[in-house]
Amino acid sequence: MGFVENAKWHKKEFRKAEIWDKRCTKSLISMAQAISENQISSFSAACGKVLRQCGGRIFSHKNMNPEKMQAGHYKETAKRASMQSIILCPQDTTSINYSGHKATEGLGLIGTKANQKGIMVHTTMALRVDGLPLGIIGQKFWVRNEEDKGKRTKRKLLPIEDKESYKWIDGLEYVNNRLINKAKEIWVISDRESDVYEYMISPRRENVHLLIRAMHPRIVEAELGGKMQRMNLTELVKILPKAATKEVEIERENRTIKINLSISYSNINLIPPMSKGKAVQPLEMMVIYAEEIGLEGKADKIEWTLLCDKQNLTTEEALQMLEYYTQRWKIERLHYTLKTGAFNVEKLQFDDARTLMNALAFYSVIAWHTLWLMYYSRLEPEAKAEAVIDQLEKEILEASTGKKIETVLESVMAIGILGGFLGGSKRYPFPGIKTIWIGIIKLIAMKEGWLLANSHFLKKYAT
Repeated sequence: MGFVENAKWHKKEFRKAEIWDKRCTKSLISMAQAISENQISSFSAACGKVLRQCGGRIFSHKNMNPEKMQAGHYKETAKRASMQSIILCPQDTTSINYSGHKATEGLGLIGTKANQKGIMVHTTMALRVDGLPLGIIGQKFWVRNEEDKGKRTKRKLLPIEDKESYKWIDGLEYVNNRLINKAKEIWVISDRESDVYEYMISPRRENVHLLIRAMHPRIVEAELGGKMQRMNLTELVKILPKAATKEVEIERENRTIKINLSISYSNINLIPPMSKGKAVQPLEMMVIYAEEIGLEGKADKIEWTLLCDKQNLTTEEALQMLEYYTQRWKIERLHYTLKTGAFNVEKLQFDDARTLMNALAFYSVIAWHTLWLMYYSRLEPEAKAEAVIDQLEKEILEASTGKKIETVLESVMAIGILGGFLGGSKRYPFPGIKTIWIGIIKLIAMKEGWLLANSHFLKKYAT
């Protein structure tokens, strides 16, 4: 495909954006290509004067919103998902900090201090079972009302539709509406903040399942010693018998490491909160408790209490739930890519929050493709190099590294070396996102220089 000429993916993801004027579609595609080739540059520097002005008009237009911006990308994500029998859909929230942008209108609180201003973003993404990012299937953007600061007790009394925690239900709805017919099984995965009863009982199709990390000491019933007993979930997991151990990969201190976990599991009946009334039936779920081996007494020891809506799992299936949950970190990597990995979206300069939201939706699609490239090289390392570079780029990389390049992994490692990667170690075996894109920028410059030099040579010596 090649990094310079590869406009194909930009066209696929943005050609069906729901824009009020279809002539703007070409501008979106050109902007996406310009930014993806100059990711550590500012929006203005990457796009140039004309495209920068086009982008400002598109992002600020009254008829544009994030859903319309990403409409074509949702369809392409669904196509990629349709080739999988199982899809993982992690969802998570981040804040985009614009505290230094004093003139930007409409920003909301993102922290405990009044001067911490920005935009909240909740993203739901589709993954292959092995963690390859297939695309975003929904993003919610909002600003917090400053008048609600310090009114935590009042918020507890609000209906779920008026609470920020409704974002988890929104994420589930993205799955229901956009991926429902695309796979045999879809697992919606979320962290402790999603331990919300209304989320657990939200309508979902038969092939959609929840995997939630528990936070609250909910009252549950479980069979122990041949009879049903009622207790707190936190008490139950401590007395369940150990069933197996498993090595998994997690992100810790900005690097991927392997850890050993022991697991125990049990079917449970989750008792509804008292506020729901006595007539409401318990939820039939399964709890899976995972504990890191060898770090007893350490503050950073991993302990996961996971709830899933499937009962009677085998030990092998319970272990598979652990693998699924570890893929939740991909959504955090997407947010990292947006904020500090390559795009620095917290430095975007626009006049108001609504315009910024549209810009963030646009950047999120490009960030997904960056993440795809990085994990594709790791998960399918033996794929042919031509999947990501063209013949000339291959020759340039071979000349600069002195090594033969045949595979995707070899291509990305060589690009990483251009970006300052030192060749791999046990601690950091692969180049990171920022290193890769510094390398790509250098590769693009080297290719342009070669083409310019060759053109000059041909003109000068042509007979």
